[in-house]
Amino acid sequence: MIYSHRTKTQYIYLFIVFLIQSSILLSAQSKLSGIQIINSGTATEISQYGITWTFSKPVEYGTYINGDYWVVGPVEIVNIYPPSKNVAGRVINGSMVNPDPTRGGVHGFDSQPRDTRYSPDLNVARPGGQDLSSVNSLLLQPGSSLVTSISHPEPENRPQLTDAAILTVIAAPPSSGSFRPPYCGSDKTSYYNYFQVDTASLRSLAPVANTPSLSSVTAAFKRPWLDFIPDWTQRDIHASNNMPSYGRDLSSQVSIGALMLHLNYSQNEKKELLVGFLQLGIDLWGIVQNGGTNHWVPNGGHASGRKWPILFAGIMFDDVNMMNLGPGDGSGVAVFGEDAQTFYVSQETIDITNGPDWVKDDKHDDHQPYDNSHLGMPEWGIRHATEPQRDDASWNRAYRTCCTATAWAGFVLSARIMDVVDLWDHDALFDYQDRYMELMNGNPDPFGYPAVNGQPTTHQDYRGWTDFEENMWDAYR
Repeated sequence: MIYSHRTKTQYIYLFIVFLIQSSILLSAQSKLSGIQIINSGTATEISQYGITWTFSKPVEYGTYINGDYWVVGPVEIVNIYPPSKNVAGRVINGSMVNPDPTRGGVHGFDSQPRDTRYSPDLNVARPGGQDLSSVNSLLLQPGSSLVTSISHPEPENRPQLTDAAILTVIAAPPSSGSFRPPYCGSDKTSYYNYFQVDTASLRSLAPVANTPSLSSVTAAFKRPWLDFIPDWTQRDIHASNNMPSYGRDLSSQVSIGALMLHLNYSQNEKKELLVGFLQLGIDLWGIVQNGGTNHWVPNGGHASGRKWPILFAGIMFDDVNMMNLGPGDGSGVAVFGEDAQTFYVSQETIDITNGPDWVKDDKHDDHQPYDNSHLGMPEWGIRHATEPQRDDASWNRAYRTCCTATAWAGFVLSARIMDVVDLWDHDALFDYQDRYMELMNGNPDPFGYPAVNGQPTTHQDYRGWTDFEENMWDAYR
């Protein structure tokens, strides 16, 4: 046995030296990574995105790396501006704590939404159904994400919200560089930090024509995207100043952000966009982890664009669980629209479309069954994973060109750029995207399959939802 002869004073000295060295190292890391260290403080009010939370007494606060606020709890909130109030029978500007993805299309934001349902029990901004005040306050314990909204002036709008902000209540300040934990679920541990991010995985490609400004794309990922309601009615809570409303537009924004991260900006210039994109992945992963595994089922253009932010975050954080999503066609961890709509034509597909169970979409008249010449062809179906009887070989099929693969090119290309097609684990998506981009340019089928009804003979407007996505594909695919 080895005995130490150091005195207690010496141990204290060594511990102090260790703390100083750690502080120096942390400072150096933050300078190298470009992280802005936000000092915590105390305040009785915190404001963000037009929303103000007022506390009964000063609280300790700070910001996560994405700019969202945390406070050390428990805290007592006595006012939220703009207030959640009853206006001529309509309750507006609601707040929720730790939204539950398993509640379906129910929320506490606005009592007159267009497609979803309001529950007064979920609106914590009106305790007991009454106005929030010092005598009717909201007490939040650590482990709470307060999601506060501003309603659209008119009822039954799509979306019903204009703005949303998130206040996270935790037991102790997070470490510098921490990402905000997901707004779903009660675990508010900051598992992810910017120091973990593998920025070496990002490329430095030359920009193409119609490249948007980095600042505009960065702004698109600055605010939280609320997406915890399943299927198409989710549009009600897609706050218009925070995120796109329709799935195609959301998917296109993800594609644009994914590609911009691989352009030849410096790592410091890309940092804010990278942080916002990673935060989106963390929030989407939080939805999956808390029961939202069937939120993005195949249905027109609504369900695309959610898989890549999660997978990308897993790669950048080296998180095995996020990386191992598996196929999104129902056989993996969760369903994702782009995987659930793409497949290889099988004998079963041929038999269904030539049998009594085939369902012809009434949105168009030009129907075409599959035959043996299509066997093995990478293909698209509006609800293939859940309703394969709706598959149709016709290129004129509703939603094929307007609202799905037209917005997939960016994140599909990004996965190829990072050489993670195998990790994505659904080859049909990548082969179909190749087929789609060629056919929509008026070119022959790249896999040699025969032409189908409605196949374009010249370049089509819906080839890429933006010129930037299309030009990046042509330059780097």
